[in-house]
Amino acid sequence: MLKAKELRLGNYVKRITLSPDNDDKEEDVLVVNSSTIKILENNEVNGNYGGMLSNYQGYGVYAQPIPLTKELLLKFGFKPLDNKNWYLGKIKVWSGATGIYHQFTTTDDIDDVLLKYVHQLQNLYFAIIGEELTIEKNEIYC
Repeated sequence: MLKAKELRLGNYVKRITLSPDNDDKEEDVLVVNSSTIKILENNEVNGNYGGMLSNYQGYGVYAQPIPLTKELLLKFGFKPLDNKNWYLGKIKVWSGATGIYHQFTTTDDIDDVLLKYVHQLQNLYFAIIGEELTIEKNEIYC
């Protein structure tokens, strides 16, 4: 489920437009802006399609997170260390049985954080590096 508080300006999400009868759908990539976040905050979440962005003449428009894949890691510029580990600058991630992880190490503990979606990787990168992690919208497939 996609929540507005998880998003930052510039995050990538999937935009799904459904026909009034829900038989036909169109998908593309949306770059989050302040309007997107405000709309998601004010709308209930549809369990099947994520947060509703608009409903025009029965055409529902929803936002969904984009699943993070190894292919997208490469497109974002991550370099493989081996078959399971990638890095981009100071950021290292690894592939486990249930997804892609980043390991945080503190003086007291080691925690593995599951990165299921592109916006989570973008947020992690910004928090550690202080810069946006971007690629061309057409490089992301839905």
